[in-house]
Amino acid sequence: SFLSFLSFVLMNAFKPVHKKFKSKTFGNFKEDALSSIERFEALVGKGKNVSRVDVGVGSKSVSHENLMIDGLVRPISQFKVFHIDSEDVYIFKRVLSCKGQIELMKSCLMDIPCATNQSNLDVHEETSELHKSGITWFDEYCHSMSSSSSLSSSLKGKDSKEIKTRPETGDDTIDAKINNDEDGKTTLNSEHSNNKCKRNKQCNQSSASPSSQKKTGKKIEYHQEEQPMFLERVRWITVGHHYNWNTKEYPEGRFTPIHPLIKRICEGLASLVGLHLHSDAGIINFYTKASSLGPHTDHSEELKEAPLVSISLSLPCIYLAGGTTLSTPPTPILLESGDAVIMYGSGRQAYHSVPRVFSLEEYNHYFERDYEKDTLPCVFTHYRADDERSICEECEGILRENEEEEEDKGDENAKTTLQCLTHLMRQRRININLRQHKPTNCNE
Repeated sequence: SFLSFLSFVLMNAFKPVHKKFKSKTFGNFKEDALSSIERFEALVGKGKNVSRVDVGVGSKSVSHENLMIDGLVRPISQFKVFHIDSEDVYIFKRVLSCKGQIELMKSCLMDIPCATNQSNLDVHEETSELHKSGITWFDEYCHSMSSSSSLSSSLKGKDSKEIKTRPETGDDTIDAKINNDEDGKTTLNSEHSNNKCKRNKQCNQSSASPSSQKKTGKKIEYHQEEQPMFLERVRWITVGHHYNWNTKEYPEGRFTPIHPLIKRICEGLASLVGLHLHSDAGIINFYTKASSLGPHTDHSEELKEAPLVSISLSLPCIYLAGGTTLSTPPTPILLESGDAVIMYGSGRQAYHSVPRVFSLEEYNHYFERDYEKDTLPCVFTHYRADDERSICEECEGILRENEEEEEDKGDENAKTTLQCLTHLMRQRRININLRQHKPTNCNE
């Protein structure tokens, strides 16, 4: 009946919006879609349940000062914080500095993909020569880039200016996504299989698929044409208490320390708005422009109202913030590199999703902006002839380190850490999620 159909539509107000932004025909209604991504400044004080938050008052500024001294976050005058009052959600816009973004990217690509942490590629429990040799997944990627002629041109801004938007026909290749079942449980879909990396003392071993390399004595020969490299296939890595995607639970006795820099920044951002987070669990998501995250809630933690801090790095995306049921129409939010979201209280039980990740070309086309120059760390566009921005003090230090690394390598074809990092992150979105699973005394 009509009433039944209307009831069904009202009960599923979230999913149609998600499908709209994810659609292959996005370009056909982009004006309507993008106009709904309202700037939070325009929502404040207009009955939209969005308010501006002052983070520079009293004790809340202590964590900010400590992080700012180390150059990890921007001064208060350079970022804004908003609160969605009806959902207990904070939105931080442009809070991370260039250095903060670069350091977190390094941690996620060089430290966290290690043998002690778990990833979507571990399900087959493969052993590998790279794991035994101590060569990291980032080393593997840099080796491939050093033998590729495409890297130098992309770093020097010689890429084609032609707009390459998502195909309007054919199937999207969604490498990994989390969908929500009818009973509210989340399920992971992935088309990929195994592997493991390092930079710190905790993660001193690494691995990759046997089919992606070959050992001859002590020399590792890479054969990337046989199978994509780990950093091209990884979709998620768990840290702290490791989440089991099959049982939707945290198994006892499976714990690895959370990277100290990631833990410090996430907990520091929470304290800026008066929230206490003792993070003991986390998921690092790696998106391509064809990836999406379906409507879901995070409800497996013992502490279901403790803050969850989510940080966005590199490629921009559409984030949908909904209510505690799918009947609540979601609010579309544009998340860019250096932004953060904090859900707490009732907001922890709210539905949310990521229906779309934009490539650099798509973003520039749809929003008529140069994302690299306007948003990404200034070292990303240092090689571009049309970049007239002055390099910030933190990035000057990063460039000096890069120059020293170039001199040490002594090989014009060998790519530095910064060159490989910028090349990879132009094609990826990294999302860091830290939360608290157990009461503090249970983590001791």
